[in-house]
Amino acid sequence: DAARQRPMRGPPVGSETAPLPPSLESVESDIALKWAAQARMDVRLVAAIQRQEHPAFCGIAAVTTVTSAAGVGLTDQRRFADAFRRVARWPPVFAHYGWDQLGDALDRLPAALKHRLLLHLQYDGVPMNVLAEWFRVQGYVAEAVSAGDVDLDVFREDILRAFPPPPSATAPAAADAPAVATVAGG
Repeated sequence: DAARQRPMRGPPVGSETAPLPPSLESVESDIALKWAAQARMDVRLVAAIQRQEHPAFCGIAAVTTVTSAAGVGLTDQRRFADAFRRVARWPPVFAHYGWDQLGDALDRLPAALKHRLLLHLQYDGVPMNVLAEWFRVQGYVAEAVSAGDVDLDVFREDILRAFPPPPSATAPAAADAPAVATVAGG
């Protein structure tokens, strides 16, 4: 249920961790270590990484990390739905929840009601296509892509296109900086 008052538990303590799904790679695996060695780091993106403010906010924390790094758009996770209030006409949002005709009907509600509903639903998680709509209403070019539908090279190209190295990265001192961070598994 979507309960804003639901207390959030802290991160696991010590060796307490959730099991990793078989389709994901552990950060300690050989392939993950290889990916890390080949990765590049965008200091703005790494510096902007946000902790999830609620257990259902994994997608929201990811997108607000990007807007924080880019310096454009909302960066407060709990105000996620507010991005849609800033546009004259809402894009389809509820249709992306997989509710067929109900989602289409909800997308025809007045903007104020859609905002209240999305404020409630964000506490149960947000579909990838809604995250893409959220980016678009803030001026970004975005599409939802499943990690299972893209290879690592294409993923890295997309990240570099979104976060190109700063001009100073071509200077000799910056070229020797350590590189880390755009890795996908799936």
